[in-house]
Amino acid sequence: MPAIPAAAGAVYAWRQGRSETRWLLLIAWVAAAFTLVYLPINVQRRMLEGVIVPLSLLAACGLMNWAGERARRHIFAWIWVGATAIPAVLLLVGTLNTVLNPQMPVFRPAAEVAALEWLNRNAAPGDVILASFETGNAIPVYTHLRSFIGHGPETLEADRKALQVEALFSGTMTDEQRAALLAGGGCLQNFPDLCGDPLNWLIFGESERQMMAGGEDAFRRMLAREGWRQVYNADGWEIYERISSVGDQPPNP
Repeated sequence: MPAIPAAAGAVYAWRQGRSETRWLLLIAWVAAAFTLVYLPINVQRRMLEGVIVPLSLLAACGLMNWAGERARRHIFAWIWVGATAIPAVLLLVGTLNTVLNPQMPVFRPAAEVAALEWLNRNAAPGDVILASFETGNAIPVYTHLRSFIGHGPETLEADRKALQVEALFSGTMTDEQRAALLAGGGCLQNFPDLCGDPLNWLIFGESERQMMAGGEDAFRRMLAREGWRQVYNADGWEIYERISSVGDQPPNP
């Protein structure tokens, strides 16, 4: 919607730029955004998010110049002002609806938040944690840890990592694959490009249990054999830490 008045604003900015070069920044910003959006990267659409700022400024300049000194009497200007206000109204209505109807993923269960807050207090910054995609997406919001997987475009090899995580929790991994994932951050003989920093923590709650299909006890025994210990268990959320010796004592949950 602001593109049409922004075009008029760009003409005004270009003229002003002859004496004040700062006006040219608005034009260059918009032009750069529409160029960056076609880069061959998987986060290209995010390049357009920042363009709203210069586009809005140019649109405002365009509306002012169309109306001139008769802005208050110019019906065309008021029509455009009303049209460009529609997105703001829709955003306000959508926000109020979200607040009045709390649900995932905007609102997280209190038990999950408590587990993540415990993790944030007890884990070292930058530690890598394994969880389902849904849980991993929220972990960086509440902690200073890094998720093994948690965001489609921003997780390297997200599709293959998602298959690994599902296979781990569902119990369909081979012993070799499971040991490689838990010890080496995804290193597999046939997929050396998935090698990452070693995993330090593992968490599971509702979404992880859905993949387990009732094999929770077997999963816990497997973790113990692989050198992991339970350090948190409250309200259906469990956290495990990778240890180097069985005699270590876990922190108090």
